[in-house]
Amino acid sequence: ACAPSQEAVEVMKERGLDLSKHESQPLTDKLAKHADIILTLTNGHLHALKRRWPDCSQRTYTLRSDGGDINDPIGGTIGLYRECAEQITNALKDRVADIDFSQTT
Repeated sequence: ACAPSQEAVEVMKERGLDLSKHESQPLTDKLAKHADIILTLTNGHLHALKRRWPDCSQRTYTLRSDGGDINDPIGGTIGLYRECAEQITNALKDRVADIDFSQTT
């Protein structure tokens, strides 16, 4: 588990979200097996997950519907964090519009 950077906490606070107590968690066999959909920020993550969990390949996508990467702003300026947050927000809007919720369990 890993706590978010101070920059991430600040940018999400600007957007009305409190990440101060959030901790990341690794993707486990159990989570991968039971996920309806797995979204990655990069193609590198996408390919690594498909190699590790080939049975999940049909449910694993990049967050950006155009297949592009969303780069991790870690170590960058607060402006990079804001840009990343905006990219994630826009990509989520596109992805939610693409999901056929009748097919999820």
